[in-house]
Amino acid sequence: MKKSNLIIVVIAFVIGIAIFWKSYIFGLIPFPGDYLLSWYEPWKTYFTANGVPILPHKAILDDVFRQLYQYKIITAESMRNGHLPLWNPYNGSGMPLMAVMHAGFFTPLVGLFVALPGWLAWTIYIVIQPIFLSIGMLWYGRKIGLSWVASIFASIVYATSGFITVRYLFGEYVYIAACLPILLGIIETYRENKKTKSIWSIPLIILFMIVSGQPQMILYVLIVFVAYALFRLKETKKSYVAIGVLCLTGFLLSAIQLVPTIELYIQANMVPSSSFFVTEKFLLPVFQLVSIIIPNYFGNSATYNYWGVGDYAETAASVGSVALLFSGFSLLSGKKNEIRTFFLMVAGLTVLLVVRSPLTEWLYRLPIAIISTGVPTRIFFLTTFSVCILSGLGLDYYLRNVRMHLGRIWMGLVLFAILTCAFVGWLYVGTKGQMPAVRNSLFEAGLLLFAILVLLYLRNSKSKKYVYPLILFIIIVQFAVGLYNSTKFLPFSSRTTIFPNTQIIDQLRSIASFDRVMGLGSAVVQPNIATGLHIYDPNYYDPLYIKRYGELIAYANLGSVPDVLPRSDVVINNDVLPKQDVNQRRERLFQLLSVRYLLFHTEDNNFSIQENIQALPRVYLVKNYEKISEDNELLNRLFDPLFDPTTSVLVEQDIPLTKTVDRTKNEKAKITSYKPNHAEIQVSAVSPAILVFTDTYYRGWKAYVDGMDTPIYRVNYSLRAIIVSQGNHVVQFIYEPLSITTGTYISLISGLFYISFLIYTFRK
Repeated sequence: MKKSNLIIVVIAFVIGIAIFWKSYIFGLIPFPGDYLLSWYEPWKTYFTANGVPILPHKAILDDVFRQLYQYKIITAESMRNGHLPLWNPYNGSGMPLMAVMHAGFFTPLVGLFVALPGWLAWTIYIVIQPIFLSIGMLWYGRKIGLSWVASIFASIVYATSGFITVRYLFGEYVYIAACLPILLGIIETYRENKKTKSIWSIPLIILFMIVSGQPQMILYVLIVFVAYALFRLKETKKSYVAIGVLCLTGFLLSAIQLVPTIELYIQANMVPSSSFFVTEKFLLPVFQLVSIIIPNYFGNSATYNYWGVGDYAETAASVGSVALLFSGFSLLSGKKNEIRTFFLMVAGLTVLLVVRSPLTEWLYRLPIAIISTGVPTRIFFLTTFSVCILSGLGLDYYLRNVRMHLGRIWMGLVLFAILTCAFVGWLYVGTKGQMPAVRNSLFEAGLLLFAILVLLYLRNSKSKKYVYPLILFIIIVQFAVGLYNSTKFLPFSSRTTIFPNTQIIDQLRSIASFDRVMGLGSAVVQPNIATGLHIYDPNYYDPLYIKRYGELIAYANLGSVPDVLPRSDVVINNDVLPKQDVNQRRERLFQLLSVRYLLFHTEDNNFSIQENIQALPRVYLVKNYEKISEDNELLNRLFDPLFDPTTSVLVEQDIPLTKTVDRTKNEKAKITSYKPNHAEIQVSAVSPAILVFTDTYYRGWKAYVDGMDTPIYRVNYSLRAIIVSQGNHVVQFIYEPLSITTGTYISLISGLFYISFLIYTFRK
């Protein structure tokens, strides 16, 4: 390893260890486990006293335990059993798993979860992020000519910035953020040497991003990467073709993930109308931008004092006043600098795209995939990255011109602006009683004043021997402030807080078997928690849910299907005493979805489990059916009190079965094996019948009766059924989607071509 590369790795490890020091020193898990136990059933009951949590906690990042951690765990379970993590049987009456994409099901790091205990794998998966991030940033900084000092400064600002800090525990953002400087560094390497072999890694990096992280982040990285390549390679336009082919190769290699995701996207509810509220919430007023300069100006959700617009985690974008000060220095150079120009444009444009205006309100309502359904403020990622690069350029400019005229008036204006923000915050406090604005403004003003005084001292000092020591001291102070802010936000917990067993969990597992469970009132179990417990719950939480299932739930809740469905929450009304009409529809829905056990709180705040004797079995036989093709008519009939789902089903097409209302006690259907991608059922029918399976209907499921393929019909609006003949049968439902097969073939074929071309190129 070259000495320079070794230095990069060592510095990156120092940054990473410093950020997650609680894991390295105390063995704590970067996981909001105390929050899980304090506010989420079925643990909250055991960890509260008179309704007040007894565990110190930070009430943030619930997506970590509602989605991301448990997605990794069931992915590892599937892979240990020799299967792909295609289907989640636990929530939402069954939902596609791998196709949701954002949790990173094919990331190489999933091997950690296959080989290690979940808590340890998660810890490693999270704590190595700043190391990867810093390696990429340091390497790119050196590639564009930044000094070691400037590269370290830019890397520290990036790794401790607000945007990155609040996303460390998700795991799906920072790995993507780490790829951006690497891709840009490859372009710089290619500019230096058109024969460099590093360019052939572009498809692998794109593959890594697509199988590892969040689609909106991937899109932003690719847009900037392509724009940067166009900007930096304009003198060799033939290179555009090479870059384009390599990007296309990356997409083809990723087909195993992209094809099933596109299939789900088409059948899901990801439409702009369902995300309008996100745009309304996260397009920011200009004043909110002060948080870029002053970390925690509007408070911090981790300390229960956030008072800004939207959500803290989605609006955090702080880099600090010192980084912005050095970014300003980058503008003082009169020399033409393409990199500075590029990142100035990116920073300016991305800020404009976050600020509320008629233009941005119109833009985010356009039917553009990912953009119109995503959170606008996530583009702060590019703002942050751009400011970090500009701060490195500015620091280098300063180091070359220590005795330059610093523009005391300009710097005074910057300081005045900070103090003005503090004054405005004080006025706001006067009416709303909030102190974070004043406290944090004064702190940041003091930090900026300290940096300015150091620079003024160096300008007037006759000796240059203090320049680097004092600049390094400023960097250390910047790092310390960044570590303070990251420690303030990031939650750490004991491994015992990760989905621990309780008496009620064991009880539910022992009695429920394959039947579904749902909590009501204060005993409600939030969507997706059941996945971590390996019990079955009809509720679901993820933006990529099957739209038709969402319509079924919405009808039960409202009595009609609204024009705009919820963006990500598919939740049955959980009131203990709902209105009569709502309760009637909910009872029918519980019956249809096999919700047999209902969880309540008693007066003494203990759990009570009640059996819903009206719930249908997960599999059952009927002889009668009604064909209704129109959706509203079908739903009206399905929830009609006169309709009897124990003897009949509603179908949408003709089926080859003679109707009869006969009931035979000797007929039976029983699940003998139930796995995520496979279910086996023993059936005994005295005459041809419809076998209803109360799992979600979705393209890709195949049914086999005694090994023979048989069609699956959509019944009762969103469930599955097949026809079985007279006699005893073994029925199998197997999830074998064509999208996976197609994507796999595309990935394998393109991979073979890619490897063959690499071998040819490297031997040439």
